[in-house]
Amino acid sequence: MSALVIGRVADGEPLFRSELALARAEPEALLRGLLAVAEVHRASEVVLAVRQDYWSKTRALREALPAAARAASAASVRPLTARALRLHDSYPLNATSVAADLVEQHGVQAAATAPVYGAADLVARGRAQQSDRPPRLVSVVGYVARPAVIEAPLGTPIAQLVARCGGALPAGTRGLGWVPLVNGAASGWLGAQDDVTDEAVSGVFVLPGRHPLVARRATPLADIVRRAASACIGCRICTDVCPAYENGAPLEPHRISALMAKAAAPPAAVDDALALGALCCGGCNLCDVACPADLLPSRLVAALARGLGERGVQVEAASGKPFAIAPRAGRAARRYGIDRLGARLGVSALSPPEPIPQPL
Repeated sequence: MSALVIGRVADGEPLFRSELALARAEPEALLRGLLAVAEVHRASEVVLAVRQDYWSKTRALREALPAAARAASAASVRPLTARALRLHDSYPLNATSVAADLVEQHGVQAAATAPVYGAADLVARGRAQQSDRPPRLVSVVGYVARPAVIEAPLGTPIAQLVARCGGALPAGTRGLGWVPLVNGAASGWLGAQDDVTDEAVSGVFVLPGRHPLVARRATPLADIVRRAASACIGCRICTDVCPAYENGAPLEPHRISALMAKAAAPPAAVDDALALGALCCGGCNLCDVACPADLLPSRLVAALARGLGERGVQVEAASGKPFAIAPRAGRAARRYGIDRLGARLGVSALSPPEPIPQPL
C-alpha cells in the first residue's frame, strides 16, 4: 500500500501530445481512474503531476480534481486530499523522473516510493468502471503531411496511421522510403511500415529512411564498440545527464563505455556497482543525445545488462532493495529540456499535432 498515488499528464517525447489530448478529451475518466487507483492503494493523497507547458491547457481537469476527491472521500472510510503540481518540461518524464521532480521541486518526499500512473492507464481504468472501451491515442508526427493524435484500435497498421495523416512528406520518401521510430525520436525503436499498434505504443515518429537517427538505430554493436574504443575520452557528459544517475542510481555510462570498449563481449567478472548500474538503465538514450563525439553509450549499457542476464548474473543492492530516489546535488541545473532535446535530435523545426483526438 502507498500513502500517495501520482497521476501524470506529461508527454515525454518531442512533438508527442497523446497524454495532453487524453487529459483534454477525457478529464472525467482520467479522474475516475486516478481515484480508483488511490482506493486500491488505500492512499490518503493523490497528486496530479502536469507538465508545466500543459498547465494552462489542462485547466478543466485541474479544477475538477478537488471536487472529485471530496466525493471520493465521502464514499470511503479514508479521507483523501488531492492537488495538482507542475513538472519541469525536461526529458525523460518516466515514473522515476516524475517522482524525483516532485521530491526536488515541491518537497513531496513520499513521491520517492509512490506509484506513478500515466494518463492512458488512468483513462483506461476510468472507462472500465463504466464498461466503456478506452480510446487508444497514438501521436503520429515527424515527416508527415498533417501530424495528428489518432484514436486507433489495437492492431492498426502503422502504414494506415501515416496514410491517415496525409502520408509521408517528400523528404521522407527518397531513397529508402520512410521509417517509423515507434514511441519517439529519442527513446523509440526502429519499426516497420507493416507493424501494428499494441498497448505499448503511444506514438510513431516518421523519418526519412536515410535520416541520421535511423542510421544510429541500425549501427551494429561491433561498430559501436570500435568507435568507443577510438573516440571516447571519458568526459562523463553521458553520466552527468543520465536521469537514472541524477536520481540516485549507480549508473555511470562513461565507465561502462570504457569497460565495454576493452572487450568484444561483456566481461565475465564485473564490479557489482557497475553491473547494478547497467540494470538500472531506463532506456531513454539521453546519453547518446548528449555525447559530444556522437557515440552510443546506451547501446553499450544495454549490451552489458543483456550479457549479464544471459549468464544468470544476479546483482542486488547492499540494502536488498532497489536504489532509493535521491536527486543528486545540482540536478536542477543539468535538466535536459524537451525543446533542447528536439533541437539536438534535429527535429525541432517539425510541427506538433493539435492535442485533439482524430478518428482513424
